[in-house]
Amino acid sequence: MDMDRPLWEFHLIEGLENNRFAIYMKTHHAMIDGMGAMRLIKQWLSKAPETIGALAPWGLDLARKKQRRARQQPDKPPGVTQRLRQQLDASGQLVSKLRQMADPGLNPEGGVIDSLHTPKSLFNQTISPQRRLATQLYNVQRFKRIQQHTGATVNDISLAVVGGAVRRYLSELEVLPDDSIIASVPVALPRSSGDSGNAAVGFTCPLGTELDEPLARLKNITAITGRTKQQLRELSPDALAQFTVLGITPLMLGQMSGLGMRVPKLFNLVVSNVVATRHKLYLNGAELEAMYPISILFDGYALNITIVGYADRIAVGFTGCRQSLPSLLRLAVYMGEAVAELEACLVEQSGVALTEPI
Repeated sequence: MDMDRPLWEFHLIEGLENNRFAIYMKTHHAMIDGMGAMRLIKQWLSKAPETIGALAPWGLDLARKKQRRARQQPDKPPGVTQRLRQQLDASGQLVSKLRQMADPGLNPEGGVIDSLHTPKSLFNQTISPQRRLATQLYNVQRFKRIQQHTGATVNDISLAVVGGAVRRYLSELEVLPDDSIIASVPVALPRSSGDSGNAAVGFTCPLGTELDEPLARLKNITAITGRTKQQLRELSPDALAQFTVLGITPLMLGQMSGLGMRVPKLFNLVVSNVVATRHKLYLNGAELEAMYPISILFDGYALNITIVGYADRIAVGFTGCRQSLPSLLRLAVYMGEAVAELEACLVEQSGVALTEPI
């Protein structure tokens, strides 16, 4: 984006079929993260189609902004000594937790420890300014049916089918590593003030690309994500913040120094999952049909997959470096086929009668 102008853009796209229109929004990640963007979108839109007179998303409601500021009473910040003591306590807590997370006996399926053995992959290349985009759209009921019969979360299922798609994509290009591809999985943190900025922590998760069997891949991912989230929930907010800094420091150093390819890779790609809302939204009576996410890339990380849950749909956006990743559209197609493959495996191995995909 042009740093001499505001770090956001809105483009109104008119003339679509059936009297529809689209809004293309671009915002610098220094201003907002995925959950913050979802929060803003829900403020712009309405749950009721009869609501008329709403401002355009790029408009300013100064009265509401003044009311919000008046309600916010900042707490007295802690003193330097107290803050230093809090950070030292958090550091001790984090070191203890990292030892637990690195213990193979406590983490038999893998997890954060796998980031120390991230395999070389097609996704870890120097990126160019050009991007290639692909999308997929699913009915959430397909994932809910799988969830009902496996106990996995929708996020776990998403990671598993991404793993299946990545395995096939790299296999066809004859560059599939022997060890599993590692994904960085951002997780949103609570925003007590209701702000819309950045607030997230991430962990790494093997996608099971070394496994041929979809249900085995899903089972492994479910075990890793469930245990890792529980381990992170046991950390204080300060320790979580330090964990986040520890994870992104190599990425930031590589980006700022221009030595991204020389910094050891802690993962191969990013897979993030954001829930917008479970009900439909409207702008002056116009129904929002879908949101397709387009995320950012860093040097050395040429692929980002972002998943947005909205109403009864799951939209997936694949953002890749055009120079580094050939035929990115195949990944989107293969992810769709990976969902069908997982459904077929449930029918074959468990005798589960899934209804026809919607």
